[in-house]
Order: sequence, then C-alpha cells, then structure tokens
Amino acid sequence: GDGDDAFIVEANGGSDSIDGGAGVGWTDMIVLDDVGGARVASDATSFDAGDWTLSLSSGSITSETDASLTFTDDAAGSIEFANGDTVDFTNVEAISWS
Repeated sequence: GDGDDAFIVEANGGSDSIDGGAGVGWTDMIVLDDVGGARVASDATSFDAGDWTLSLSSGSITSETDASLTFTDDAAGSIEFANGDTVDFTNVEAISWS
C-alpha cells in the first residue's frame, strides 16, 4: 500500500508474493529474517548469496552494502531460496538481510 512498507520473509517460510504498491516518495523493503547474504556473484539485475538468489525482471540494483541492496523505483523480480521456496515481488525498492 501507500507509504514505506517492510515485508518480513523467512527462509523455509514457503513460497509467497509481495506487492509494495506503485508510487514515488517512499521505500518498500523486503527484510530477509535470519538469512545470511555474502555475495557470491552479482550484476545490475541479479544477486547470488549462496543460500538465496535474487533476480530482477524489472528495474536494476543501484547500490549494495554488506546487508542490503537498493533498486530503482518499483522494481520487480523473485528471490529463490536453496530449498526451492520462491518469493515473487513487485513495486519494491530495497532488500536487507541479517
């Protein structure tokens, strides 16, 4: 919906979908709870952390820290975990992990 939203996702939590809501002026973030994320490989539209992989179908990664990625506005894509669970998302601007 409108405003800054945080969507908590756990590995082994099953497959799901997230829609942060289109718009400008706020940041919708996926928070991977209790999931590590040391970069194995990355480019403008993907990030491989070993136990999970992010692929963007719309938008691109604009910045990266040790525990977060920022995307262009209203990015879309999916996160696939090593166990096969998938989270599809739209209208999200960032992801963080711990």
